[in-house]
Amino acid sequence: LYSKEGEKMKIKRIKIKDFILKGNMLNIKLNRRGLLVTGLNGAGKTVLLNFINALYTKDVSTLIQLPFSEAEVILGNGEKFLVEKKLKYTSELFEKLSGTKVIFFEEDFKFQWLSQEKLKKLPNKVVEKYLAKTKKTLKGGETVFENSDGSFRRYDELSSGEAKIIRYLVASIVKKYDIIIMDLPENGISLNAQSKLVDDLYYGEKFPQLIVSTHAPYIFDDLKNQEIEILNLNNKN
Repeated sequence: LYSKEGEKMKIKRIKIKDFILKGNMLNIKLNRRGLLVTGLNGAGKTVLLNFINALYTKDVSTLIQLPFSEAEVILGNGEKFLVEKKLKYTSELFEKLSGTKVIFFEEDFKFQWLSQEKLKKLPNKVVEKYLAKTKKTLKGGETVFENSDGSFRRYDELSSGEAKIIRYLVASIVKKYDIIIMDLPENGISLNAQSKLVDDLYYGEKFPQLIVSTHAPYIFDDLKNQEIEILNLNNKN
């Protein structure tokens, strides 16, 4: 269920000074649904996603290399923290955010094994929407994906697009990450899949906060309909 207490330890606002270019001030607001980041190639979408992920995962090496001078981070409970390039004052912020479960799907993320336990917990009705296959458990306990003719594929035999969709859905529905960060999630998946993905990532009463960069009209429109916060990096801040 939705926990107001849990929201207090999530980032609500970020003000980044000298983002990408000197003099550029970025003012970011996130709500319960998350943040949708748009803009032309080179506007800094991936940089921003890396910045947010680095804060949650205490990725000091990434933070030091990113193009900004300082940032003010405000949590859901109103606490404010200053993040500087030398990271002198970030230890308390890292501690506050450390209990938040975060996963970052980068633009070119590769195949990764999923345990049988996770695959078994994925609802069959969700699988059928994307794969045109039925989830089935073999006598030995292995989960496979069965075609209408009775043939089947194991998880590692699915197409790269099918496997990518399964990972997205497992992260939201089975693993129940608090925050899912996605850089161009549409890459490698069909338009039909793109048109369904957002609703299934917000599956159930306890859904993740999504932080997404996309060029895909279906995903953009569906996130907008969810009343997610939208940041256009082409606009001056």
